[in-house]
Amino acid sequence: MVHTFNGEEVKSEKWQWVAIYNDDTQLKQFDDDGLFHQFKEINVDALKQWILTDGVRHIVVDISGTMKPIHFYRRLRSADMGGDAIEESTIYCFGYEDTEQNEKVIQMVYPNDLIVSTSDANTVLGVGQIDKVGV
Repeated sequence: MVHTFNGEEVKSEKWQWVAIYNDDTQLKQFDDDGLFHQFKEINVDALKQWILTDGVRHIVVDISGTMKPIHFYRRLRSADMGGDAIEESTIYCFGYEDTEQNEKVIQMVYPNDLIVSTSDANTVLGVGQIDKVGV
């Protein structure tokens, strides 16, 4: 399915977020009507669950109190010696921050579906490290 935002086509992502609200309605990053929703559209104050899914597997965070959702990407490019891009991949970063508890939990989903939990999103495994860890 083609998804659009402001009339422009948006490339679908392998892993996508879903926001579930207290009234059990939901907002999907890529909804069933072909619309793409931005992270900033989420009503954080009414958020009950924060989900990242590839359609089969789900990472679920129950949101309460002072917890705020986190979602961003790390786009990786490898290049040959001439500088020409030979591979592009995405790390999906998903989780929450609780300012009251001074806690941040980020699940980093790598291209091979390895999931690493961290509090520091600057901790990114290199391609060689990912291959050694495996899934």
